Amino acid sequence: MSPPEVTGRTEMIAGYKATEYRMTGEKGEIIELWLAKGLGPFMSYSGGNPMMGGRSAPPAGWENFARDGNAFPMRVVTHGKDGEETMRMEVTSVEKTSLPDSLFSTDGYSEFSLPGFGGGGGFNPFKRD
Repeated sequence: MSPPEVTGRTEMIAGYKATEYRMTGEKGEIIELWLAKGLGPFMSYSGGNPMMGGRSAPPAGWENFARDGNAFPMRVVTHGKDGEETMRMEVTSVEKTSLPDSLFSTDGYSEFSLPGFGGGGGFNPFKRD
């Protein structure tokens, strides 16, 4: 995968200034990244996500680029070699609000393990040290 290159284009997406980057994937696909600062860290749904125990597929190169640059992907578009759009993810709105701590409480839940479910490795994303 080629390293992302800034194109110099910017666009307002869901109220945030996003900068366009382009990169070429392993199969020759073109990936457009529109990244914005100021939205907090990007938590990938793939490899390394603590909620997945780090056991999923490794993250795409653009995911690492966004995370390492403290930028949030406002739009990601993939085009095949033929130029046809094959995938699009886009933020359509952002609502800034405070969430009550009670939403993140694990009170009333008991810790358990599923030995036959990948071993679990003792990982519990809700356990506090």
